[in-house]
Amino acid sequence: MTAPYLHMDSGATHRISFRCDLTEARTATRALRAFLAEHPLDESELLACELCLAEACNNAVQYAVDGARRETVVAEAVCTSAWVELRVTDHTPGFVLPAGPLAVPAPVHEHGRGLFIIRSMMDDVRYLRGEKDNTLIMRKNRAQHRHRPFAHTPSAAPDELRRQLEDFKRTISAMARELCLRSESTVREPWR
Repeated sequence: MTAPYLHMDSGATHRISFRCDLTEARTATRALRAFLAEHPLDESELLACELCLAEACNNAVQYAVDGARRETVVAEAVCTSAWVELRVTDHTPGFVLPAGPLAVPAPVHEHGRGLFIIRSMMDDVRYLRGEKDNTLIMRKNRAQHRHRPFAHTPSAAPDELRRQLEDFKRTISAMARELCLRSESTVREPWR
């Protein structure tokens, strides 16, 4: 199921192949989290990576159709001193990754939450569609490399920006709790 860590000049890589099964997706997510924990990420970075991996791996399983369910899913983490990159290769029909920021999904809508979580927690997200497989690439800059000066002054008033930030925090927190509950229930009641 797992490949040994590949050490490169710029970092380390851990790759896991797993059957198209939600229980195995959760196991792969936990193994990659353990790998990332060995490379001193702060707790918020580690949580963001775990949530995004869980969402991407679960989607790779849930959206696979027909013969694609016999194919393995590949999840990979690359960790350098400057960034962490997560890749999930699936065999789903794929989708078009919307350009630009996503609107906060309504609580009653099931679809769109995963992409919102991923886009909110990662610094760069790309989706490469192929004929036989697709790869979701999620990159997060490490905390020590994240400080950048503002390019311009925000146009919204500070109070409005604080309100929006609090709304985003509440939404992401609720989504993270729901994702954790889904993952836990998946482990207890395997999907077939």
